[in-house]
Amino acid sequence: NMSSLICVIALIASIVNGDFVTTKGTNFMLGGKPYRFAGTNCYYLIYQDEFMVDNVLETAAAQGFEVIRTWAYIDIGYQNGSNSADSNGPIKNGVYFQYFDPETKAPTYNDTNLEKLDYVLYKAK
Repeated sequence: NMSSLICVIALIASIVNGDFVTTKGTNFMLGGKPYRFAGTNCYYLIYQDEFMVDNVLETAAAQGFEVIRTWAYIDIGYQNGSNSADSNGPIKNGVYFQYFDPETKAPTYNDTNLEKLDYVLYKAK
């Protein structure tokens, strides 16, 4: 989804450069100039250990990649993983960010696992 890509690009660029990626027509812009980049998708970063995150990001940087798109969600049905849309097992390496709490009838966030996302963003700078 293009909005997710723009958010990740904008976040990483703003952390690194103190500037913010925007769009103008069909172009990404950074500092008022067209922004082009080499990048890749790495959906699994948010549910891997810190060693894997460090290794992937350091290797990508050494190869000249400026952008890595990763998922920023792992939502499950109930806290035990049942009633989820992902029939292959929604909980990845024990990680999920949000689930539906039938008692409160509202989404509930898993702050402990959201720290994994925080680490990926921290390391990406």
